[in-house]
Amino acid sequence: MKFNRILIVAAAMACMAAFNADARLLEKLSDKMKQITHKEQSSKEPTAEMAYDAEQQGDESVFRTTDLTIDSKIKEQIEKSLASDMKDMLMEFDMQLVAINDPQYEWSQYDDKLGKSELKDDYLQLESKKDETPALAVTEISYFNPDTPFLFGVWLKEADINDEKGVGIVFDYADNRNYKSILIAKKNYMYTVCKDGVTSIVKRGLVKHGKTGINMIIRLDGGKMYFYLNGLEQATVNKVSAENLNFGVIVSPKGKCKVAAYTFGVPAETSESEQSTSET
Repeated sequence: MKFNRILIVAAAMACMAAFNADARLLEKLSDKMKQITHKEQSSKEPTAEMAYDAEQQGDESVFRTTDLTIDSKIKEQIEKSLASDMKDMLMEFDMQLVAINDPQYEWSQYDDKLGKSELKDDYLQLESKKDETPALAVTEISYFNPDTPFLFGVWLKEADINDEKGVGIVFDYADNRNYKSILIAKKNYMYTVCKDGVTSIVKRGLVKHGKTGINMIIRLDGGKMYFYLNGLEQATVNKVSAENLNFGVIVSPKGKCKVAAYTFGVPAETSESEQSTSET
């Protein structure tokens, strides 16, 4: 009996030893599985550095320089209004987006019997008071060079647009009797030249307004003018020249508008070349 008890104890001890060995092996296997699982999760979860890289690789703004006083909602609306092919075109330019009340660029202001141009509440408010006289407001942009492609655009908060009233961009402005403009109405665009006080319609056609705001851009390039409305190309006009540095906004007789911001740009390589020259 004593011998049997010894065998039973020995067998029990052997079982305990085997159980402890199995437990240690199971613990090692469990730790290994945790390490593998952690590595897999780490490879799937973006680190801070990866998140930064992803942000850097996201959609780049077409505006290289932006006035910080511009309402972020306006900038977002502008970005959304641009078609993808137009964004590709703008990326080739060094575009600057400027608040209308930026003191660096002085807009013409007046209030007389013919019309009114006034900076008020962060907008340029333009109004024509006469049935036969449009109203204009311009600013000088020294970056313009007649021999280099150039973009100019305006973003309007609101405007009177119907079959008879329109709003548009004025360029090559010398004075109120000599300038060029392209206006949009409800269904049409109209490119005009005013020389010595006489306005002539050079070209007109249909327009597609799109769904967002009133955003207009002209591109002067190689003796041609390309006109874009709300991110869509609307017209190409041949044999267009421009020498004056003044660009701006025009409303048709008895028309009104509020300008929120404007933009202009030169080809990126031209801007970089001028910058490197100024640094040397």
